[in-house]
Amino acid sequence: MLGRGVAIFLPCYNESENIPLVVQRTLNVLESIAAPYQVILVDDGSTDDTGAVARQLATLYPQTVTVVTHDQNLGYGNALRSGFAAGIAGGWDWIGFIDSDNQFDPREVEDLLAAAYYQHVDLVAGFRIRRADGVGRLVIGRMWHLLTRLVVGIRERDVDCGFKLVHRNVLQSIDLHGRYAAVSPELLARSRRAGYTCAEVGVHHYPRLSGEQTGANLVVILRSLAFLFRLRRSLTRGSRPAVSGGATAAQALSAVGVTFAASALALASFLYFYLRGDVLAYDDSISHLLIARRLLDGSTPGVAQLGSVWLPLPHLLLQPLIWDDSLFYSGIAGAAISMISFVVATVFLFKTGAVLTGSRLGGWAAGLIFALNPNILYLQSTPMTETLLFACMAVAVYELVLWSHSERWQHLSGAAAAILLATLTRYEGWVLLISFAVMVLYITIRRSYRRSQSVANWLFFLVFAAAGVVGWLVWNRAIFGSFTDFESGQFSKPSLWVGNSDIAVGNLKVSSQTYLLAVTGTVGLPVVALGVGGLIRYLWFGRLRAQYCAPLTLLVFLPFFIVALFSGQRPLHVQAITGDLYNTRFGLVMLLPIALFAAVFVDGLLRRIVMATSRRRHTAGAQQLTGRRALTVVTIGILGVVVSGTFLSGGVLTLKEPLQWARGRTELTTVAAALRVDYDNGRVLMEGFGNEYVAFTSEVPSDEIIYEGSYHLWQSALTHPAQQQIKWIYLSRNTTDMVWRALGRSGQLANYRIRFDDGTRVIYELR
Repeated sequence: MLGRGVAIFLPCYNESENIPLVVQRTLNVLESIAAPYQVILVDDGSTDDTGAVARQLATLYPQTVTVVTHDQNLGYGNALRSGFAAGIAGGWDWIGFIDSDNQFDPREVEDLLAAAYYQHVDLVAGFRIRRADGVGRLVIGRMWHLLTRLVVGIRERDVDCGFKLVHRNVLQSIDLHGRYAAVSPELLARSRRAGYTCAEVGVHHYPRLSGEQTGANLVVILRSLAFLFRLRRSLTRGSRPAVSGGATAAQALSAVGVTFAASALALASFLYFYLRGDVLAYDDSISHLLIARRLLDGSTPGVAQLGSVWLPLPHLLLQPLIWDDSLFYSGIAGAAISMISFVVATVFLFKTGAVLTGSRLGGWAAGLIFALNPNILYLQSTPMTETLLFACMAVAVYELVLWSHSERWQHLSGAAAAILLATLTRYEGWVLLISFAVMVLYITIRRSYRRSQSVANWLFFLVFAAAGVVGWLVWNRAIFGSFTDFESGQFSKPSLWVGNSDIAVGNLKVSSQTYLLAVTGTVGLPVVALGVGGLIRYLWFGRLRAQYCAPLTLLVFLPFFIVALFSGQRPLHVQAITGDLYNTRFGLVMLLPIALFAAVFVDGLLRRIVMATSRRRHTAGAQQLTGRRALTVVTIGILGVVVSGTFLSGGVLTLKEPLQWARGRTELTTVAAALRVDYDNGRVLMEGFGNEYVAFTSEVPSDEIIYEGSYHLWQSALTHPAQQQIKWIYLSRNTTDMVWRALGRSGQLANYRIRFDDGTRVIYELR
């Protein structure tokens, strides 16, 4: 990335007391980057000992420090132009500058270099996280920033921050004329107009300990203002050059275009699986629809119908669609929420990938890897809740990435809101909450030099994001008498699904193998390999810097599910270990981080191809390769990788699993058909747990079914069904069926006649 190395110059005017320390600290950080470097001191006609001190430093470090001297004070703009010229003359690829007043930390040069590498931009502009200046300079600085935004259209948040890094191509293709403070907005405006890309990195700013500030001089201010308006006229008259290679990658693509593409893919996939009759293959899909309908149309409607097993958000979102019988019984009502969530997840993965790689092409790769996965395409065609969780995750990580770069509270609020929704969608969202809380604390500690600010940011996020978890715990206590009923209640305890014979329980090796096989089976081994390669690359160059840690939060699910299998909290079966499939979709949650890191790998690979085919970054050949042809190549390549991964995994596992289980419910299909044919009207008594398929496919109205969730009716119906106007009774002759245990050997069934009996399942009708 650094090619011929980096030069950092320090514009100096009467800074004799500061430059020895600044130079030493700058040399220390540049020594660690493993690339050629140089420090250039630009003495702008200082009247103190700055020139002598600079020459002494050049003598002390003859290989790495050089001096450029102005015979008289020419102003900040001329000092910057001299520094840039010296860097270009020295043959350096990257040229940066740091104000020599010792108010910046030169160690943060690494952050600017990392941003240039990761985001593949041409210019990196620092912004002061918190300006350590007096009130007067703060006011002047704010007014200057607003004026540059108004007059020139500067979008960067700290136009005159004296900490920037620029590629030599930018400097060789634009002409800088600005004097004093106007040179910084000119640099940003002309580079933007020339089509070059810019990233912003937060840097710390410290109080001046020695020397005097000169930027508030009235003459300097007036001359800067005059040039600012001349710059506006110059930019208005000038023609816009062709966009550079980095900016042309997928220029036609935008979030709007991705939204349309993802929507078309979602609809086409749904129609395919709908025509096959697979939309409701999962029993859980039916359960979600029933819960949503019973909320306001059950035998005992009310919010208590939300229960405690599943979190409430998916069922609440279904309310506008659930009342139409055609949408309800076809599953379209639930699939619509999943499809919308699929589109949201794809768009925000695209946006996150674009931020991480600094290229829309990288965003396109991330979105493609997610959206083309056959397992996710099937799940988004069903009323299952996974895609809603994925949408919340995608929004949360995008907002956290933006916040880690800018520290704007709006992005932290957005991340907290998305996590809040995730915690009300699936319990994996609770794990994500912990991961994000830890990461927010880490980032605030690394990025802020004020402990109070770090604690305030963390507490704000935690209180906002954890509100859903607290609310659900209180809900369980108020309705069911226990804060943890969702985990240990009659219908939710792990022992209902995880048997003592499950070989993953207590065996860390088998637990790890099981989950890794679920990940490779649903995501695809080739895609996983790309993701691992991208993760290694990301960690190597990001080195856990604060602004590059946000995507790592999504990796928490790998250890979580392994521990869950080991402790017997979650069941998961894969063909290679248990001979069957069960909950293999749990592996699909890793698709999001894998898609992002695979995009980093793909984008890096494409950049290497660009560099190999063009010696200069911004030639027409590079532009052509990173434009539409690159999109076509990447699209075809990713499609091939995804398809091959699905083939190697043995097909669409998220579909094979429910179809495998569906073959074992022939008897349920028969009894449901019998009830549907015989039922004409009246109340039906049946246990809901385990009989969701019968309740749904028989099409008995929800408000006519009396089940264990029918408060104030259930117990009395079990005791005296005829007196409670129960016309129909459905039960299964086994020890777990609550209706059978209550009525199977009682005299209450004497009032009923048998309408269906297959030896196990019986339907009674009141005589």
